[in-house]
Amino acid sequence: MITINTLAYDICYTARKIYQFLTNEFKKFDITPEQFIILATLFEQEGISQMDLALKLDKDKNTVKAIIDNLEKKGFLFKGENKIDKRASLSL
Repeated sequence: MITINTLAYDICYTARKIYQFLTNEFKKFDITPEQFIILATLFEQEGISQMDLALKLDKDKNTVKAIIDNLEKKGFLFKGENKIDKRASLSL
């Protein structure tokens, strides 16, 4: 019989295994799953600001900034200036 506890455990276990698999796959490209999510979002919405990116991904702005800084150092993206509102925008 499946109970709510076993279902919750199975979901958490599966999520953990998926995360481990993705972590191993993304190592080939020297990125983490979190970095991939940011890159995928930028691919869809190039020029988005860091603040808007943090809001869209429901992540802390300081966490997003740290991930972005790391990706910029690796050459995956660059920060530019949005000509309309003068805030930094992100591009691949």
